[in-house]
Amino acid sequence: MKTINNYKLFEFLKQDPGLQEKYTKILMLSPAKETASELWELEFVTVFDFVENGLKDIDFIVELVSKLQGVDKSEVFGMRIVDFFPLVKHIKSQREKTIKALKSLSSTGETNIKWEIVKGSERMSKYGVFNFTIPIAEQFSKTPGEVEKMSFGEVFAIKSYNGALSKIQKEMSEIKIKA
Repeated sequence: MKTINNYKLFEFLKQDPGLQEKYTKILMLSPAKETASELWELEFVTVFDFVENGLKDIDFIVELVSKLQGVDKSEVFGMRIVDFFPLVKHIKSQREKTIKALKSLSSTGETNIKWEIVKGSERMSKYGVFNFTIPIAEQFSKTPGEVEKMSFGEVFAIKSYNGALSKIQKEMSEIKIKA
């Protein structure tokens, strides 16, 4: 391939799949370009879906770029591919950081043997996003749907706070003071 035609995204999507694959490989080598907003500013449910399922399809990718850039989806389809792909690369890197942050919430450094014996993680995994939204909804007298609409950053901060507070309370309860 000698030259790259800087298609608009909607034109690019009409091209031969083989050409799309070649272009994608090349364009994903370009430096990432920061999005106008960060992933953590989006609704919790959108970010959770992205973290769990990745970039599922072009419609989801366009929706994410639209939300993060604060533009209409039609404007995203009108973007030049040399502008679009660096944004996607940045979004992917934000996903990796978000996954690490979520893992840090769940890793306390201690294994709860009782939880492991009853296969708590395995049994609760079927509830997905509700494992985050229900406890926060109960804490603030909201519905899980209301929590899903909160920004990912807000939900993460609450979960982080609750985890730290719980750890401190556990440590305090283990301290034996003789009077």
